[in-house]
Amino acid sequence: MLGAIIGDIVGSVHINLKQYKIQVKEHSERKFGYDLSKTLDEIRPTYRFNESCQDTVPQAIIAFL
Repeated sequence: MLGAIIGDIVGSVHINLKQYKIQVKEHSERKFGYDLSKTLDEIRPTYRFNESCQDTVPQAIIAFL
């Protein structure tokens, strides 16, 4: 019984985290116009630090997602 309850809790946390990340992605794309379509593997080979938000924030959000 306890195992089933813990499984339900862990499952719901995972689903909620997944939904939260989707919401963060959609909001960031819509409100700030960020392109969050790349994967980390696509970003890594050419990424260089840049002081501007437009060149660093989207990559940081992708890393979080």
